[in-house]
Amino acid sequence: MLLVGLGVAEVWQVGVAAIVVIALSVVEAAWWQPSIHRTSLYVGPAIPLIVAIVGSAVYGIGGALASMALAVFALVLFDEFDADPADLPTPLDDFDGDDRSAHVDDAAPSREADRGSRA
Repeated sequence: MLLVGLGVAEVWQVGVAAIVVIALSVVEAAWWQPSIHRTSLYVGPAIPLIVAIVGSAVYGIGGALASMALAVFALVLFDEFDADPADLPTPLDDFDGDDRSAHVDDAAPSREADRGSRA
């Protein structure tokens, strides 16, 4: 675009256009893309390619397009109902380093308490 502008416009106009293009690129990279990436699902190339090949073999180009849409929809549903990894407990959650009994569940009743309640 800028090279074409050099051939048909004045140099200062091309400079202004270059500044505008660079400013828009910076705004997109700094604000728009991070907000979009936080809410989007990365699918990757393998699943759509395999689904498109199978859909094309079965129903032609319409089958390829429809099967890709259905596959992405299924992946979005799977991602929506999938557990958040940050909420899952890890083995080191209760470990404080000094106390070896930190892994014992204190909420579980002891056997002596069970015997006393049965009698």
